[in-house]
Amino acid sequence: MAWSRMSHPAATTGCFNKQPVAVLHALWFAALSVVWVVGLGTQAATLATEGELVFQAEAFRYVIGRDGANRHFIDRRTGADHYPGAATSSFATINKQGRQYPGAVTHYREGKLTLQFGDSGSAAVIGVDSRRGYLAFEVLELSNPADITDLSLLNLKLDLKGEPGEPFAACAVELNIQTFNSTIPGYNNRLHVYCNPKDGFLGAKVAVIGCPGPDLQSKSSAITPSFHKPTSAAHGRWTPQSRGGLISLRWAA
Repeated sequence: MAWSRMSHPAATTGCFNKQPVAVLHALWFAALSVVWVVGLGTQAATLATEGELVFQAEAFRYVIGRDGANRHFIDRRTGADHYPGAATSSFATINKQGRQYPGAVTHYREGKLTLQFGDSGSAAVIGVDSRRGYLAFEVLELSNPADITDLSLLNLKLDLKGEPGEPFAACAVELNIQTFNSTIPGYNNRLHVYCNPKDGFLGAKVAVIGCPGPDLQSKSSAITPSFHKPTSAAHGRWTPQSRGGLISLRWAA
């Protein structure tokens, strides 16, 4: 018996170098150059423009504004920005009582990003984890969840074709059963996941990969999701499968 994780409905809708502590404090409290850089890569962080939060992995840099808007998705090898300048979307949004609210950044500290969703009365805390090959985002808290029908993360439409053979590739990989992906993980130009009250908001988690095109399959395969439902590991397990360059997950009993 096999059940495809990809069968769910689609949604409708920093690198810290080992610098002295004093240097980090100076950067953090700089009066007119507020730029947060998050990551564990091997190269020194590059400060962007005022009021941006920079998430950095080995091969790419993902930048959002303090207003929560997506700003850049940069190939660190070439410097190419694959998020079109005219595009408008937010890192996180909620749908509440039929209205969409984008989340604005109110605080970031020690891997926890706090977002306020306009005048909805709701806020979220998103955990940020920067690994060598990818970034991971996890919903840790969501206040006043009543009437929220879904919480979306990433909401990125890149200028890639989303096909094998491109010099740069990106994708989102859902990391547990309550996180739903709008596309099949693999070569994509849309990065968007969401969670809902039925399956649970808290703990929803996604990995974001950006890398040279030929490396996408190996980078995706190296990520180990943690799916604990619909049954226990004693009765089967989730296994990554590749078909035509696409990575999907199947439950094998």
